[in-house]
Amino acid sequence: PWGSPRTVITLAIAAVLMSLGVVASVSPTLGQQFGELISVSVILALLLYIDAACALWHDAGLRPAPARDRAFAAAAIAFCAFVIAFSGAQMLLWSAGVIIAAAPLYLLSRRRPA
Repeated sequence: PWGSPRTVITLAIAAVLMSLGVVASVSPTLGQQFGELISVSVILALLLYIDAACALWHDAGLRPAPARDRAFAAAAIAFCAFVIAFSGAQMLLWSAGVIIAAAPLYLLSRRRPA
């Protein structure tokens, strides 16, 4: 009923990481804590958008694509980078911490056969 043991382990690791994030972001008010968690989530989502825009840029170079594809990719990268740059040093540090904490887990998950 629970799927493979790997699925259970993955869910347990995700739950522990999320719990650590909530505990680490404890603030005087619940609204402030929620705001910090949302800010970090937005930064991480924007990093994924940058990755997708880079893929569009690369793909546009592999096929006869209109120049507007690269223009859209460049605009998306610039906008996301602008928003990330002005999100504040503390939020950037928290986001970097999440990436650093998740990177070894990602690398471990890629080595194991499914």
